[in-house]
Amino acid sequence: MVAEIPAHEQLMRLIARDPIANPGALTGEEIRFLRKRLGMKAVDFAKALGLEPETLSRIENNKQPASEQSDKLIRFFYALSVKDDPELAALAKKTIDELLSSWMDHRAETKIVKRIRNNEWTDSSKAA
Repeated sequence: MVAEIPAHEQLMRLIARDPIANPGALTGEEIRFLRKRLGMKAVDFAKALGLEPETLSRIENNKQPASEQSDKLIRFFYALSVKDDPELAALAKKTIDELLSSWMDHRAETKIVKRIRNNEWTDSSKAA
């Protein structure tokens, strides 16, 4: 008797979505699962993330937690790199676009409070 798991690829895709969507910090096991799901060697994954391979090893083996920045980067990297989950990639792209848009909107709100006129600083409301 042989056990068979139906829709194996769909199951793996759904399992991978759980840590990506979970607001808690990724565990080392989850990071290793995502890396292996992408079919990447640890050294290549570390290089893609800008980490030293030794750092990734410590993270995957739960000897060191991933920083918040690394955690977010791993989630986005996975979502944009996975080949068999276009919905996840589209969601990641939408999220990135929203973040960039809000960042650009925030930059556009820069308010000038002082101006220089006749070699003196004045309130911007007084400068004409």
